[in-house]
Amino acid sequence: MIQLLDYLLEQRNHLLALVQFEEVEKHLLMLMKDLIVTRRSQSKNVGRKAIVDPDIKTASIIGIIMWWLKDGLHLDSAYIAEQINLMYRAWIFL
Repeated sequence: MIQLLDYLLEQRNHLLALVQFEEVEKHLLMLMKDLIVTRRSQSKNVGRKAIVDPDIKTASIIGIIMWWLKDGLHLDSAYIAEQINLMYRAWIFL
């Protein structure tokens, strides 16, 4: 997660310009959802009943990342990754 966040930070200006286009934002959401669904299917916790809907999880993760890139740069990528992990620890995260 930290490597992904570091990469997104490096590409921040390009990413913020691109997400202004609805199709790019939809594609980003689809990629993250695919990652979540794939990781879940490979997880040993597949049989757990209490899981967050992939669309909800996708929207929340993308929302956190976009907030960070726009307004939260005073926080580093390791901190953001840990906060996302803490938020989802009670749920099945990725």
